Amino acid sequence: MKRDWRPAVRRTGLVLAVVIAVAVTFQAGRWSVGSATRATGIAGDATATAMTWTVENRSVGRSLSFTGKITPTTADGPTARASGVITSVLVGRSTSVKAGTPLYTVDLRPVHAGRGKVPAFRALSLGDEGADVRQLRGFLCAQGSPSVCGDSPLFDANLQSALMQWQRGAGLSADGTLQAGDILWFPTLPVRVRPTEALETGRNATPGDRPYRVDKGVPELELRVARDQAALIPVGAAVLVGDDQQAVVAGLGQVPAAAGDGAPGGEMLVRLARPASPEKQFCAVDTYCLRALGKEASVSVPIKVQTVPEQSGPAVPMAAIETDAAGQTSVRLVDGTRQEVSVVGSAGGIAVVTGLAVGATVAVPGPQAQK
Repeated sequence: MKRDWRPAVRRTGLVLAVVIAVAVTFQAGRWSVGSATRATGIAGDATATAMTWTVENRSVGRSLSFTGKITPTTADGPTARASGVITSVLVGRSTSVKAGTPLYTVDLRPVHAGRGKVPAFRALSLGDEGADVRQLRGFLCAQGSPSVCGDSPLFDANLQSALMQWQRGAGLSADGTLQAGDILWFPTLPVRVRPTEALETGRNATPGDRPYRVDKGVPELELRVARDQAALIPVGAAVLVGDDQQAVVAGLGQVPAAAGDGAPGGEMLVRLARPASPEKQFCAVDTYCLRALGKEASVSVPIKVQTVPEQSGPAVPMAAIETDAAGQTSVRLVDGTRQEVSVVGSAGGIAVVTGLAVGATVAVPGPQAQK
């Protein structure tokens, strides 16, 4: 009878395959262990599981990024005397106006800007007398009527003629009478004005409205941060406003409580200043804030606060630094010797130190520090 050898061959092949797999696995393990040991460079002692780090120059520091807001500082503008419907708004954004500038129209009658401290309270015509007449005289003199220049408080024929000439040029009926609502008197001109809610086409204008607020000159840069973030910000910290504006933290304060709420808010105000003028608010030193604000009611700017000052020099992982009972810090080199170092700055698990040369190799406990 002929014997079938195929089952035995298959069994022999299976055993051989298992033996080969075990041998390969064993050899791979030897290669893996050998590679890890060579990576440490310190095989044969109790610290053979440590990794190594080659010292190089680095910069460390920590910053927080925020968004600040530049807003104008404004005051109430003059009260208007015109009555009727606002039919058009000619100055409806932040704009610098001067005497004679048409601002808006009421019942199609234009209202102009004028310089004077006496608010309009009556119509002025031939024979009237008072400080408001003297104010009108100064306005018309500046508008190109030299014949009325002077301090006379009397509304005479000369003043009437000059008023009629101005009315024709301003799109008003040349009747020689100035209505109370024809001129909005500003104490100072030129001035930048910003419209209020009272100034809107189709709205009813009533005497006593304040259609504009006026800029007081220097905008403000407001930076609000959460209380836990404020705790990380030291006074004197370096700050970058926008792309290239240098600043420092000059102080921190409470956000004013909301109306009717005596409790402090959940945010803090960070006061910023220029490095050379820490006693002045940031926007008061140059025109950066005015340029950034432009004609907008407010503008947002990126702000980066350096909470940990940047330090540069030889760097090692914090895990490589050991502190003895006397408080002396050191690192262990791969040859087993210890090198005393001083930490000058740290962030993100990396420390900049003195006392260590660039290129030196130090041992770092734990695989997480491998470089």
